Amino acid sequence: MLRRNASPISPAHFTIRSDLANSARDDEGIESRHWQASELCQLFEACGVADELVMQNRLYERRLIEALDPNVKTIGAADKVAIKESGIAHIELILSSSVYIEQMALTTGVNEAFTRDEMRKDNYPRRMRVVREVFLGYILKIDAGRVTIPRNAVYAQPD
Repeated sequence: MLRRNASPISPAHFTIRSDLANSARDDEGIESRHWQASELCQLFEACGVADELVMQNRLYERRLIEALDPNVKTIGAADKVAIKESGIAHIELILSSSVYIEQMALTTGVNEAFTRDEMRKDNYPRRMRVVREVFLGYILKIDAGRVTIPRNAVYAQPD
């Protein structure tokens, strides 16, 4: 069960949110807001995610990051990227809004039959807390199978 005000999201999510959001709000000009795509790959590589998976452009296709060059069709390691406002909003909402989590739970395809059935069972309106908890448990389980957060200062959750 999730405690009130406790986020189930991993420390790496805070690191990424902090680094990318800070770069996205930088007042030093548009180019200073962007990271080298290879740096983003390095951040995920330490978590066990292959460069190819990061570079498959999932973040770009879902409009969570943008390329410095607006003519780029696919992101390469030499390209520069920045988090978009929609990416910042997604991170902030998943960390702070129970309604957003409920809507994600109700609209995201869930491949695990037991989890899907548990979420569908008498879920509205009394059991939305259970739906949120089951959904967050599901996505964290999926993430845990794909990503391993290193135990070092770069990935530490800020206090």
